[in-house]
Amino acid sequence: MSPYLEENGTATVHRHQAKDTPRVTPPSPQSEKRPDGVADSKTVSPGIFEDNERHEPERAPLRTVFPALELEEHAVDEHESRRAIVVGAGPAGITAGILLQHKVPGLDLTILERNSDVGGVWNSNIYPGVRCDVPSDVYQTTFSPKTDWSANYGRGAEIKAYWKGLVAKYNLGNTIQLSHRVLEARWSEALAKWQIRVEHLGAVRVEEADFLITATGHFSDPRLPSYPGIETFQGHLRHTSNYDPAFDAAGKRVAVIGNGASGIQVLPQLQKVAKSLDHYARSPTWIAGSFGGEKIPPSTSDSRELAPQDAQGYTQFRKSIENKSFDRFSIIFKDQLPNKKARETFQGLMAARLGDKRDELLDAVTPSFSPNCRRLTPGPGIATPGYPNLFFLLGPNSTGPGGTLPHSLENSVTYIAKVLRKVSSQRIRTIQPTEAATRDFRAYCESFFPRTVMSENCSSWYNGGINGGRIHGIWPGSGSHLNIVRRQVRWEDYEYTYLNRQGNRFGYFGNGWSVKDIQAAELATSKQETTGEDGEREVDFSSYLKPEAVDGKLDLRDYHESWWDL
Repeated sequence: MSPYLEENGTATVHRHQAKDTPRVTPPSPQSEKRPDGVADSKTVSPGIFEDNERHEPERAPLRTVFPALELEEHAVDEHESRRAIVVGAGPAGITAGILLQHKVPGLDLTILERNSDVGGVWNSNIYPGVRCDVPSDVYQTTFSPKTDWSANYGRGAEIKAYWKGLVAKYNLGNTIQLSHRVLEARWSEALAKWQIRVEHLGAVRVEEADFLITATGHFSDPRLPSYPGIETFQGHLRHTSNYDPAFDAAGKRVAVIGNGASGIQVLPQLQKVAKSLDHYARSPTWIAGSFGGEKIPPSTSDSRELAPQDAQGYTQFRKSIENKSFDRFSIIFKDQLPNKKARETFQGLMAARLGDKRDELLDAVTPSFSPNCRRLTPGPGIATPGYPNLFFLLGPNSTGPGGTLPHSLENSVTYIAKVLRKVSSQRIRTIQPTEAATRDFRAYCESFFPRTVMSENCSSWYNGGINGGRIHGIWPGSGSHLNIVRRQVRWEDYEYTYLNRQGNRFGYFGNGWSVKDIQAAELATSKQETTGEDGEREVDFSSYLKPEAVDGKLDLRDYHESWWDL
């Protein structure tokens, strides 16, 4: 970084120079001295002036513009310990727990989960027929894949077991506090901390954290509809997200309300045993085949069985599915060929399933809106102004209409990790997005979504269940578009306050030393004290030197960019 200088007339003014710091000016080669030993004001520069008696214009003495900065006694790379609390231990919270502890040095992390076990939606959703509506092989982390799924579309219990296994594998047991319900979170400006009221076994306490990260998911708060008379219903009444496993539908009259993902999954299971079953739907919905009407690539079982011996083969199999998840973006645009073809495909699938009832029912169950206006039944929403040090996983406009959820979560957590590294290494007190940046982002969203079928006359969680409502459920672009945008944090979109008492943004520079400088000095001092000899400094200051450079195999694309290799 270049020093900040100002020209003030003929004087050069150095910003932030301490007023008591001595100025050392090397004497001119031919400075003349008066008899009292003080150098004359004239300076001779041979080769520049022909007349050696010519006087250089007098320069005003350097002066301090600002009060001297009180240096902090720490190394520049000595990270300030911060505490972060993550709310939720489903896939989002577990992903955050794994990656943040690897990516943010010195982070004190706690995950609060209201349920008695981890897994999020896969812990609470236990209704008959519950399973993933995307292929299991892409509904998992990219860094720790399970290669032996029992089915292309894993059942809920198997999916929960996978995520619970990651908790054990990455030692998150002591980080996660189960049966801890967050009641309230308030920001204390005086302390620059979140004060979080938490209930556990009937007792309420307040936890404090420098950063609060919500990982509560999209479907964490089920609500029963407020139909007139529902409060006096005497039968068994449950939401699928709160299903009673002891309930036996055999021989009973059952009504299922809703045709979303859970309604479509539970319906055929109850139909097998119920005396009678009525299905009520507010409006039609598109029911696609598995994986949006497309087939999963063949050789699934072979790829899984050989995965431990052939990681390359399994990876290629997974890539073939994951690439399809990204390569479906064009289907969301109005009046475009991909959306028209999707309509034809889905309508054909639905007609085939109706069988001999096709002519009677097809028109009644076919939606008037285009596919993807609502989320198909299978077949930067990161921060907000006015809420410092608060970050969202699966927040508004946070996941793309293409790609996979686990990969999107990993990118979101990595983005937050970059923020946490910055605030801890640069001793930032608070960080929040600016109002201007938020307005600009919203303007982009509201210009993009009218091009898509999501703006048609349908209600979904994309628009908060309001026909024509603002689309806030997904990212305004493709999954690939989101990956590119989220790869780099736009630091100019944030505003900051600093821990430094004088509010100086460079206070984190500390005392001019690095951790390695201090380690080397301590080693040398220890060797001198024990042997009386100067010790060799056994600290690697040149970790950037790699044998790959000698071999000509060094990848220069990320050379000198890794934060952990300094």
